[in-house]
Amino acid sequence: MKSAAYILSYIIMLPLAVAVFFIVMFLCCVATESFLQVARTLTGPLLSAAGRNLLVICLSLPFAILAGSAVLAKTAHEFRYTLLRALGQ
Repeated sequence: MKSAAYILSYIIMLPLAVAVFFIVMFLCCVATESFLQVARTLTGPLLSAAGRNLLVICLSLPFAILAGSAVLAKTAHEFRYTLLRALGQ
């Protein structure tokens, strides 16, 4: 039963983690793009539009992955604890 609760907790909380991933990815991309607009005098001649877009994604991706995985781990742990306590194990 514990292994089923373990897997079930991750399956149920996965949509929440995906939503957090996309929200954080969007916010980080907006913040990075705003920063690059401010620093455009420095990056303008050095990077093309495609290069700036790739830079924005590469700088934002680690934060989004960390946020999504942290939310998934925390919520799955709490859900599993609550489920096992409700079942009396």
